[in-house]
Amino acid sequence: MKFQDNFPTSGIAVLVAISALWLPGTTVMAQAPLDDPAISNPNIESIVVEARRFAEPISETPLAVTAVTGDDLERIGAVDLGSLEMLTPNLSLDVGDASNALIYVRGIGQRDSLSFADPGVAVYLDDVYLGRAQGSFLELFDVNHIEVLRGPQGTLYGRNTIGGAIKYVSVRPEPEFSADVEAGIGNFGQRELSAVLNLPLGESVSSRFSLGRLSRDGWSENLANGADDGDKALSVFRGQLLFDDGGDFELEVSVDYSDNDPDTSVTPSVETVSIVGQLLGLEDANPGPFKVNANFNHEERLTTRGFSITPTWRVNDVLSLKSISSWREIEHDSFLDLDGDDVAAFGVFVHQQQEQFSQELQALFEFDAGATLVTGLYYFDEADITPDGVFGPEANIAFFGIPGFEYGLSTASTNDLATESRAVFGELTLPLVENLELTAGARYTSDDKRLHRVYNGAIGFGNPGITLADLADASALPFSFTTQGEKTFSAFSPKLGISYRPNEELLVYLNASRGFKSGGFNGRSRDDNEAEPYDEEFVTSIEAGLKRNWQDGRFSLHAAAFRNDYEDMQLSSFGSANASFIAIFSNAGEAVTQGFELEFSAAPSTDLRLSAFAGVLDAKYKEYNAPHLGTGEIQDLSHLDLIQAPEFTWGAGASWNAAGTADWSLTLSGQVRGSSSYFTTIMNEPSLIQDDYAIANFTAWWEHFESGFHARLAVTNITDEAYIVHGFDLLSYPGVALSYYGPPRGVSLTVGKRF
Repeated sequence: MKFQDNFPTSGIAVLVAISALWLPGTTVMAQAPLDDPAISNPNIESIVVEARRFAEPISETPLAVTAVTGDDLERIGAVDLGSLEMLTPNLSLDVGDASNALIYVRGIGQRDSLSFADPGVAVYLDDVYLGRAQGSFLELFDVNHIEVLRGPQGTLYGRNTIGGAIKYVSVRPEPEFSADVEAGIGNFGQRELSAVLNLPLGESVSSRFSLGRLSRDGWSENLANGADDGDKALSVFRGQLLFDDGGDFELEVSVDYSDNDPDTSVTPSVETVSIVGQLLGLEDANPGPFKVNANFNHEERLTTRGFSITPTWRVNDVLSLKSISSWREIEHDSFLDLDGDDVAAFGVFVHQQQEQFSQELQALFEFDAGATLVTGLYYFDEADITPDGVFGPEANIAFFGIPGFEYGLSTASTNDLATESRAVFGELTLPLVENLELTAGARYTSDDKRLHRVYNGAIGFGNPGITLADLADASALPFSFTTQGEKTFSAFSPKLGISYRPNEELLVYLNASRGFKSGGFNGRSRDDNEAEPYDEEFVTSIEAGLKRNWQDGRFSLHAAAFRNDYEDMQLSSFGSANASFIAIFSNAGEAVTQGFELEFSAAPSTDLRLSAFAGVLDAKYKEYNAPHLGTGEIQDLSHLDLIQAPEFTWGAGASWNAAGTADWSLTLSGQVRGSSSYFTTIMNEPSLIQDDYAIANFTAWWEHFESGFHARLAVTNITDEAYIVHGFDLLSYPGVALSYYGPPRGVSLTVGKRF
């Protein structure tokens, strides 16, 4: 399926045609209806979002945003951010190779997991930007709601929202006492325990404490030793304190902590082994999904800590001020076995320590004439030190079955990354005439980046007795190469939009915006030539949309057509030269992603809720000139397809109050999500293509209102579909194509009690 270059015109025509579907009996609706007192259906909720930094119903927000409440997430058995794929068009959201959030919105994102590469879709935890992809694949724990904003959001948000933003909003402390405890079990040895305590501390002070523990065995069988691979041992905690004077001032303080300390890392499965791999003694066979060979997977730990303080002051009827101060830290240690077998030939280690501080000052003006102005200053400071490399201890390499030699070949590097970002932003919404509004926004960003890199190539053949402790300090090793780069990346990012709301049931809008992500330095460089900085990337986005609800909000439709012109895309690719592994991170060229999205919801009765979505995406390069990984010659790769960009995504859901009385209820819910085929690697390796597939989930939710007891039975991936979410094309070196799979079938039972 391909589109013409004049897509914005044809896309708007599609939306106009859709707007003809204003038939009163049509059972379609987007995320949620208006908050209308006339609505008699108690199952309908109005989701209030802050996508534009002030509270408003989602149906009045003139941009493409999907929002889902914490209660709905709980009832459908959602456990982490990956569950949002089941509810959102043109979204790819999975966990990557280094516990990183691998997020693509409308074909825009970033696959590289190392710290020198910034994310393309930003994740915000209670308005705090998470600077690294590690620690951003959040567990859904005591969440109020989540918003998925599609398209560039730079005029209102901190950094790197070139593709969009995901906002995780926690439940705030409340003035009334409440508590909730839950315990659950499931297949793969799953054990879950959580507790939430909301505790008032006085007339103006409330607190909330949430803690949980989730453990399970690994999904994969390690053929090297018969054990499982990729288990989980997660502990989480969040504490919040809220002072509210009941009038014009409030202060919220929050701390959070998470620690995942499993027995093993997650090893990818082998899809294809080349001749090079056979020379290294690797199996020329694909053992299948969730079958791995690993002897370098015995270290994996991700710890995050965070603190934020947020005062809000309503100065008068026009002006409100808000400050968001935050400090966060990540510690990540991982061993990844990437040779595809139990030969110790390509074990990758990472020891990352990241610390960030951010400060945001906001001013919200709400004028009598209906105009609003959000403006502010943003500051971000980050330090990231990551020793990493390849470790091959005591490896005996056999050529065609003939015993070889001990080679002990190791590489090591230490990346010391510092980022300092400053920005000023603002967005004005101005009524022009009755029911017609103009939005104008702008942002100026200046990013100072510095990378000090020490790299040691080949330590040598034989067994040099090098330990991982030695490799942590690459500068202490022989033949090390040191480089340092420093550069400032700055850009002006404007936005212009217009919306028309002729009545309470219809909103039509058109937005044009510019997205920006700063450049940097290749964190895998091996010499001065590779250490040159890569440039910024930009996206020019046009989006036309409409939001329609009728029958007092029981039915509604959200639709959007978009085109993104992508300049200087930042891409990474892997290969070999002179019998060694190389990686290139560069600006690939230009691309276009375009398509349209539909989201429907309906509540035809008090007991039944229906929803559906569809996303169509055409993503293609206009220009891709990249150096050949072996020869260095420039080659035209514009015929390749973009990764994580299926042409079609779709989903549907139903929730039915199947039985109940005044004292209890039983609700049955089902969701299905499908995707057309897509590539998981930059170079479109055929063995790492994911074909068309569909995932179906089911939950049964029982609740006794008076006692507070509740239970949930959840079955995810009912058909046990095996589908690739992330791929490594290492066929050039060390000779394997590797894949990470999404979760297999899961069955869990959770019981709890609310107080």
